[in-house]
Order: sequence, then structure tokens, then C-alpha cells
Amino acid sequence: MLFFAAFPRVSHGYNTLRQHKKRAPTGHFKYLDVIVSDSRSTSPLRSVVSASASSGSGLVRRCADPEANTSSTPNPFRTNPGNTCPDDAPVRQRTMAMVYTQEEIEAKIQSVPNWYHRIEVAPSVVTPGINDTPTYFGLFKFPENCEGMRVLDIGTRDGYFAFELEKRGAEVLAVDYFPAAKTGFAVAAELLGSKVTHQQANIYDISPAKHGTFDIVLMLGLIYHLPDPMLALDICRKVCRGNLYLETQVIDRAFLMKDGSFVDLASLNPELAAAPIMQFYPGDSLNKDFTNYWAPNEACMQRMLEENRFAVTRTVSNGPRALFECAVIQDAQLERFNKLSRGLV
Repeated sequence: MLFFAAFPRVSHGYNTLRQHKKRAPTGHFKYLDVIVSDSRSTSPLRSVVSASASSGSGLVRRCADPEANTSSTPNPFRTNPGNTCPDDAPVRQRTMAMVYTQEEIEAKIQSVPNWYHRIEVAPSVVTPGINDTPTYFGLFKFPENCEGMRVLDIGTRDGYFAFELEKRGAEVLAVDYFPAAKTGFAVAAELLGSKVTHQQANIYDISPAKHGTFDIVLMLGLIYHLPDPMLALDICRKVCRGNLYLETQVIDRAFLMKDGSFVDLASLNPELAAAPIMQFYPGDSLNKDFTNYWAPNEACMQRMLEENRFAVTRTVSNGPRALFECAVIQDAQLERFNKLSRGLV
């Protein structure tokens, strides 16, 4: 395994993009020990969140036993890497939900081979996703009222987060490298009567010129799948005019050893947890998944965000994962060096 220290940058070159590799499925931990750190608070808040999941083919209902089906591999936000897509035409979903019989709803849900998100598409009818998405949604502090806001959901997968923010009044663009019909997005949008626009696209193709700017940008479970995470953050900053919500694998409590085991980073050396470092995963060394490239520690992720002109306002430590809530900041010097490093000055 390789790990790198992240130091303040004077200038660096452009990383060559590695071709997208075949991806393998991952899941998530059943129980999550969550530590919340808010920049406005003087002490962290600790709680334990149950995150059981279903991998069965039947519908998941609210009254179902959450212990009946579980997944054992760690990944609470499985979204999509930024590989190249042949078609980037947006798909506008219907604006009003149709009325379906119970049998029609079940048939539509079962037409999707692999659900990842649990989405309530009808009263007490929830898609059989392997991820308990409502539980993870609750870890974030999204605005209760999103009227007048534009939201960009990068790596939307089945669209749970996009649909939830739409319910709060936002205009949402959902981007994924899979077409909507290849995930649960199209079915969920139809059953919900959603107006969310879905666009099949690569994160590296997103720009203000093509897509405009957004009050909220979501980057959940994505950055560690990208060969150039700093470029991805730079793109997010260019299209973000408000807040970024990022979730990722981290190595603070899951540093990968040569034998495949995971250890706390601080157990190797107490100073490593505070040093901004990142571990590189060659081949399929993390979870037998060729699309896993990197994982930072929390200190490194925060410094990377700051280098891209985001101020981290809240963090949630979540087992081998962490989420970061950020606000955009202005820094002319950082902006200049970011441009210089990519030959744009």
C-alpha cells in the first residue's frame, strides 16, 4: 500500500486520468458509530445509528423487520465513478404522478434488477435497496426549505437524495454515468411524479458554462472512485455558489494493511491521524473493487477542501466513512494557484 502526505501546495502538475476499471459491488456496515463535529460547537456529539439493509428481491415495507436482511461490506453511499459516457442528453421526468395499482407498482419495482437506495415510492412501499438511505440522509443538516434553490447531485444512482431535496422545494439536476433506465432512477421518478432532471454525464465534464451554478452540490460516496480527486473538487467549487455536502471512505479507522486487514491509523503512529495523508489502492485492493483509487484521512480531506476554497463547517465521523458539510469561500491566491497548476494562467 502507498500513502501520501498532503502539504500546502506551491504548484503541481495535472494528474493523468486512469481509464475506468470494471467495478465490483460494495455495501456498508450494519451499525455505525457516529461522531459529529460542528465548527460552531465546542464538543463532539456521539451516537450509534442502526443501518441494517435489505438485499432481497421483494419489496421492503415500513413494517418489515430491519434485522431480516443485512449487508456486511462497508459503503453507505454507493454512487458512481466519473467515467466517460457516450450520451449526455438530459432526461426530463414527468411532472405529475400517475395512479397505479399495487400490482403495477410492484411490477415496476421488480423490473429494476439492482436497487441501491430505499425510496418510498408509494405509501408504505419502499424499494428494496441494500442501503438504508433514509438513515444516512438524517446524518446531514440539509435546509428544511429549499424553495428557489438549485441542487446538483453528482453520482445520483437511484436518486434518493435528489428526490428528497426536490420535496423540500429545490430544482434538482441529477448526474450519473449510468443512464436513468439502467438504475432505479427512471422507475422511482415515474412513481413519484418527479420533475428532477437526470443527465448521463462524467463529473469531469461538468462546468458552469454547460450546467450553470448551484446553491447545493452533493458529492456522496464518489471522490475515492476518482483518479483525480483535486480536479473533481475544483469542478465542484466552480459550479457551487453555496454549500457542498461530501461523503467518503476515510482511513482514520480503516487503514488497509498488506494482509487485507484494517487498523486505526493512530495505532500505527499517533501523529498520522493529525497529518493530512491519503492512501492509494492499486488494482482492486480495496473491497475487490477496481474503481477504488484513494482514501484520505479526515485531516487530509479537510485540507483538500480548503485548498479548493471550501470552509468545512461540520464533520461526521462514521466508522470507515466521514461526511463533510462545507460553505464556499473566496481566496484569490488559492484560485490563482489552482489555475496555475492546471495551465490555465
